[in-house]
Amino acid sequence: MIKLYMDWGVFTQLKRADYKPLKEYLLSVSSGVVCPYSSAHLEDLMKSDNSLNSYFKEDLELLQEISRSYGMEWNSDRIKLLQTPVNDYYEAKRNVTDTLGELTPDDFYNLFTEGMSDAQKTNLSTNMKTYYENVLSNGKYNQDEKSLIDIFMPSLKQGFSIQDLLAESVMLVQKMENRKTFCLELREKIKKTDWAVESNSGNWDTSLVINNIDTGLLKKKNAQSFRTILNNALAINSKQIDNFQYFKTAYLLLDMLGYKSDRFQKENSSFKNTFTDSEHSYFSTYCDYFVVDDKNLRAKSSVLLNEFNLNTKILHSSEVIAVLENKIHKNICMANFDELLNLATEENLVHNETQYDTNGVRGEVYKLPFFYLNFFTHVLLHYFKDLPYIMVSLVKDNGSQNVPLYFLEVSQLIDDIFNYVGVNNRKIYDDPIQKFIYSDENIEMKWKFAGGWITLRKDENGIPILVFAIETDKVIDNP
Repeated sequence: MIKLYMDWGVFTQLKRADYKPLKEYLLSVSSGVVCPYSSAHLEDLMKSDNSLNSYFKEDLELLQEISRSYGMEWNSDRIKLLQTPVNDYYEAKRNVTDTLGELTPDDFYNLFTEGMSDAQKTNLSTNMKTYYENVLSNGKYNQDEKSLIDIFMPSLKQGFSIQDLLAESVMLVQKMENRKTFCLELREKIKKTDWAVESNSGNWDTSLVINNIDTGLLKKKNAQSFRTILNNALAINSKQIDNFQYFKTAYLLLDMLGYKSDRFQKENSSFKNTFTDSEHSYFSTYCDYFVVDDKNLRAKSSVLLNEFNLNTKILHSSEVIAVLENKIHKNICMANFDELLNLATEENLVHNETQYDTNGVRGEVYKLPFFYLNFFTHVLLHYFKDLPYIMVSLVKDNGSQNVPLYFLEVSQLIDDIFNYVGVNNRKIYDDPIQKFIYSDENIEMKWKFAGGWITLRKDENGIPILVFAIETDKVIDNP
């Protein structure tokens, strides 16, 4: 199935009359498309949970209708896929009281060091104190870096204690989450430093943004690249940095440096909105498409998708129907290998080995123009020098991201494959199907036909692969 992640701003628009065609279309293609919710959607929803908001219940029901209970959240060190009704998930989350505004320095320290050993806590305290002392003393870092500490933690002076540092940290986080005027003032101060990006950065091609930021920063004395700043910002944490934290920090850094920064136009706006946007951006990397109309969120997401080699494509809500109409595999029926091979055109060629290797094999890789069987993105062709076969492999490429699958996706894919292969007596496959969907076992299903065979298996990450072996001296229309 094709996974479509929608920003909250798009989700909430679906209740409007002019978005009715998009809503109805998404519901009509539910057998080929899934639109999951995430914990970030619930954070957005909770902001409007009050008796004065007449749309709250409608938004909750809309999220359920479109997502069909399929969701995702970050769980400790990995993505967790959910099959939980939105209302149930919301009720569970709303009971976890947000007490950030009431945090004390000790609370902050306990929250930050949760799960650490005493040795790790000691190491964290040492790292934090050493870093800030070096900045404040100007011994290891440049004056511009010290100016950032003066902006973010103006009361922190040489000779500070860990308790002083924690108190400043708590005050900073609370102000960033809750005070619009503080956020605007903070951004204006950063603009006056050498850390700020060029004023015309909004016109940069998103594929060149990080390179342009690095070029600007490295021209300055003792300056660092974007990645170096990002890694240094996370270095004081003794916990192992996970992808979720790394991506979100990169998003916030782009915003802080002045690239497509949020404008905080609403009265209750703050960096809390930016934090949530960074989570939406990250969750979208587990989907094929990210539907977002907010220009700043679109731009920063595009920059990071390119920087981290992620395959998610960004769409405006007005593009969704037209794009999916061309990407959904419709009228799936008996396999036609000529039709499949005809998709392997020069225009779609990604990689070509013109010579046979030492094993007498050469290969070609083609990007498919649509999601074949509403799942596969590429077809691999392998030719054998001494064998009368061509090996055709349908695979899904997720770039650098290891994307888990909902049981629904695998189940629907198997249904489509059975239709494609022409399996009539499915009952005999009940046991291998259940194991293929719900277990980590290395299950294969194989079918023979006049002129070759077909195998369904999983790759090393548990992602389904469909492989055909076809005799090259025969013209085969159907297995």
